Amino acid sequence: MINILWNSCDAAIATGGKNTCNWVASGVSIDTRTLEKGDIFMAIADKRDGHDYVVEAFKRGAAVAVVSKVPSNLSSEAPLLIVQDVKLALASLASFGRRRFFGKVIAITGSVGKTSTKDMLATTLSDFGKVFKAEKSFNNHLGVPLTLARTPPTSDFLVVEIGMSNKKEIAPLSELAKPNVALITDVSEAHLASFNNVIEIAKEKSDICQGLSREGLCVVSRDSQKYAHLNKYIKRFGVKTVSFGQSKNSNYKLIKTSIKSNKTCATAVLKNGLEFFFKVNSTGVHHAKNALGVIAVLDSLELDITQGLFALSNWSPTSGRGLITNIRCDDRYL
Repeated sequence: MINILWNSCDAAIATGGKNTCNWVASGVSIDTRTLEKGDIFMAIADKRDGHDYVVEAFKRGAAVAVVSKVPSNLSSEAPLLIVQDVKLALASLASFGRRRFFGKVIAITGSVGKTSTKDMLATTLSDFGKVFKAEKSFNNHLGVPLTLARTPPTSDFLVVEIGMSNKKEIAPLSELAKPNVALITDVSEAHLASFNNVIEIAKEKSDICQGLSREGLCVVSRDSQKYAHLNKYIKRFGVKTVSFGQSKNSNYKLIKTSIKSNKTCATAVLKNGLEFFFKVNSTGVHHAKNALGVIAVLDSLELDITQGLFALSNWSPTSGRGLITNIRCDDRYL
């Protein structure tokens, strides 16, 4: 039995497009290489023109193709949703998908640690309900709307990753995602090719608060470079904030870490002064700090911290992340 994510009527309402027939779809794709049977294929013109791959999409089992022009080599019976601009149509599906989603949305950004923190949070939240998260590092102008368009309305939590390469990229993605909670991991020199200094990066990262409601909360690493500037920029949005990290002024403070059996064991203090212990299945203080950010999110959502700590211990980094590799160089291992 197909799990219906979109039908022709809702998609037409969302995009203002015109259907050639009725259809239902179980997913959304922008790439024929990863398209699954029953997906909507969005023929986006980006680095390549998706219209050149519509026939291939149907061969792979696409339920419908969203196009702005009808390919000449396509069967007249092919199910199509015809729109003015496919990229804008994806954003419209994302916006419609967000409006029909009534769970909690957590958006994550930062110079480092976004993807691992996203996965850590999704693993932990899965103990409290059905979680949908961004695939891989889908965090840009296509990845974020694709994630929102793919989100099942029946999920309890959605974890979105928002990245940037240039200025003024985060704010519109935050407005699209409309998070209940925003989490900013460490801000550092990454992306200096597009920014003059870390202060400019901090300002851009603070724009994740653009889509937060007045009741929303920003969870931010107090250990970030230029934290004072970052905090000042966040305050522009009039939202509440809590901090985490090793800084003595953090609301959620990491006070001790140790490495045992390829795990990071940590002791921390909640904002109410309660001391607690937790561990993550990877080595590194940075993982412990990000885990503390996850705990702060759980607390802000009024979820059981003790249950969350047990769930957190089930997280492990995805393949290729957080690994220690020995490299032989001149008969020495580094």
